[in-house]
Amino acid sequence: METVGKILITGGGAPGAPGIINAIRLGSKKTHITSCDMLSETAGKYLADDYFTIPSGGDPSYCETLLGVCKSKEIKKILPITTKELIPLSQHKLLFAENGIDVLVSDYD
Repeated sequence: METVGKILITGGGAPGAPGIINAIRLGSKKTHITSCDMLSETAGKYLADDYFTIPSGGDPSYCETLLGVCKSKEIKKILPITTKELIPLSQHKLLFAENGIDVLVSDYD
């Protein structure tokens, strides 16, 4: 696996987060992994290189907040894990792309 650069794994407290973070680490030691969750203490906080808290995926400020953090941390790819954020992220996928950030989610349509 090639270096991805800076990637964000959302849902740091989700059951799949530790396995996904570890799998990315096995594939590329040079990838900088940031994780986030609406809770301050999650497995993602301790397994990732960086961590921050974020509103729920259903919160109206979710995408705007996430975009701001991604821009400030120079994150280039987002791998969403939790179901509640998939629709908002797919609806705002173009906005993230316009800011040089790939959201690994299906198009809204």
